[in-house]
Amino acid sequence: RSFSTIAESSFPFYAAARHVNQLYAAEHGYNLTYLRPDPALHYPGRKVGWAKVRILIDELTQRPECDLGVSIDTDAFVRSSESIGSWAAAFDLTRQSQKQILFGKELHDELGTTIVNGGFFVVKNTVVGRRLLEDWWRVPLDHPSHAHLLREDPQGLNKCWDQVVHPRWATSVAVGSPTLFSAPLSAVVRHNWFKDRKFVQEMTEVIAARLQHQFGCIICSEWIPWER
Repeated sequence: RSFSTIAESSFPFYAAARHVNQLYAAEHGYNLTYLRPDPALHYPGRKVGWAKVRILIDELTQRPECDLGVSIDTDAFVRSSESIGSWAAAFDLTRQSQKQILFGKELHDELGTTIVNGGFFVVKNTVVGRRLLEDWWRVPLDHPSHAHLLREDPQGLNKCWDQVVHPRWATSVAVGSPTLFSAPLSAVVRHNWFKDRKFVQEMTEVIAARLQHQFGCIICSEWIPWER
């Protein structure tokens, strides 16, 4: 059971999001790993956003006991309390299903050409699931038309997925509504690209509620769980 993300900053927003996600993982018994990517290992010759794909491939390969892997950006947090397994079941990412990966739909799709938001996704730890991630990683290497997306364009990862990987793997992909995933007001996983004070305040409330639910108090014997 893996729940992985990449640590990029210690600013209040990222710290609050991390605490929310740590308490969520603790409640469900998930392994939550924050990683600072190594340029040479995780995104050689690429912009840092590509690291999430390489890291998740490596983590899943090293953790055969995990059924699912989750990548969540450091400006995203789990807002609801449902288990990852319930998300997977709702979108048919079961052991027997052909579906291999779940994304949130990109909220801004004015031209009708954008499919996924890569800030959050769940993938099955299967040969096919890992192969799908490898194909995504290799798009700029195997397609000269997309080679510039190794380093350019903040939406480069999403474009590589939407334009190359998704058409090839469409029957293996589940895409959830932005009302559920990867938008600032999503009900399950919120992805806040505004990074404003309102969301820090909201996450503070979520942290307090989860502490109260899990431990029966907010400050228990003068220690906070995430500091252990």
